[in-house]
Amino acid sequence: MKIRRGLVLRIVFAVLFSVLLLELGLRVLTRNVEGHATLFGLKLLPFERLTAAHEATLLRAPNVSDYIIADAHLGWTIKASGRSVDGLFCADALGLRCADAASAATNVVQPSATAAAVLLAGDSFTHGDELPWVSTWSAQLQQLLGTEHRVHNAGVSGYGTDQALLRAEMLLPKLHPKYAVLALCRDDLLRNVNIVRAFYLHWTDFPWTKPRFALRSNALEVLNQPTVPVPEVAATVRAFEQSSFAEIDLCFRPGFYADPWSDASRFSRYMRSRREHRERHEELQRLCGSGGEAVQITAAILERFVSNMRAAGVQPLVLLLPQADDLPRYASGTPSVFEPLMHLLRNKNLPFEDLGPPLLAALQQGEDTAALFVNGTGHPNERAAAVIAKAVAAFVQAPR
Repeated sequence: MKIRRGLVLRIVFAVLFSVLLLELGLRVLTRNVEGHATLFGLKLLPFERLTAAHEATLLRAPNVSDYIIADAHLGWTIKASGRSVDGLFCADALGLRCADAASAATNVVQPSATAAAVLLAGDSFTHGDELPWVSTWSAQLQQLLGTEHRVHNAGVSGYGTDQALLRAEMLLPKLHPKYAVLALCRDDLLRNVNIVRAFYLHWTDFPWTKPRFALRSNALEVLNQPTVPVPEVAATVRAFEQSSFAEIDLCFRPGFYADPWSDASRFSRYMRSRREHRERHEELQRLCGSGGEAVQITAAILERFVSNMRAAGVQPLVLLLPQADDLPRYASGTPSVFEPLMHLLRNKNLPFEDLGPPLLAALQQGEDTAALFVNGTGHPNERAAAVIAKAVAAFVQAPR
């Protein structure tokens, strides 16, 4: 009995010692990446619902140097005559990105009798994030079209297709465009089923809420408009489960913000984080797959865009822009990430163009797809922008 008891004690001690070594080892391997605990490349949960930077933005009074500002109708927008702190971005009197302060002051709002307006709506891919004005596809499009057209860049960083549509509709009576292009990337599908920007992308610079369309009796209804007032955003986010938005923000996952006692163990925290990240990824994939709500809502938004533009006498085009990690699928022959959406667009007979094939064709032999994106992983670079501009120019100049 004493021998058996001694053996049991040694086994228990060995197990406890191994667990202790594992815990110590995992803690040593944990790194602080951009202010967040990261282990084996995985950002450990829990996340903060709003970061300190978000809280500061919500509390800060509007600044004359702001470029992006909160907006009750759109969630956020570009400030009229705004300029980014680094000077890279500049806006005109309508909050449309333009070349510089001098051109902003003289930007023509109404097209002249000889210049047809071309309205570009979308997210950061349209706005031209990470690029100087001359490199953006809106600037290159202006060069291709010449003086007979006036290109207006209404893209805004972080926008969903819903916000881009709403902004395009607001600008319609001010610009009277002859052509309108609504561009979107894969991320926009999920933004279209999201209310709190930080729940979709924890690292966002934008802490505000956004409007969201929902299908009610096969008709689009806009929710959260006007958006949650800025002074109330923090309280709404903290008590989100009790809000009316909890069921319609499909990017919200309560487990990402839970702090169970078991997280005191680094091993348990890591395993929980892996499970939550995996399950969220799988759920978001389902939303963007065939029959997924993100695809259904996006198709309905695009249908409204085409219908409203045509009713106003505007020629519409939907532009599908692959992201850096999407383009290799085209090279391998794998179906495009846009395939479920394109299937619905074809069924609705909506005009669209998938820029994956022309972007792929722009690569030189043996060149990696990363060559078309800023730093290989960011936004479309000047080369990719040239491909996009050429495609839109062909649409504008096509005989009708």
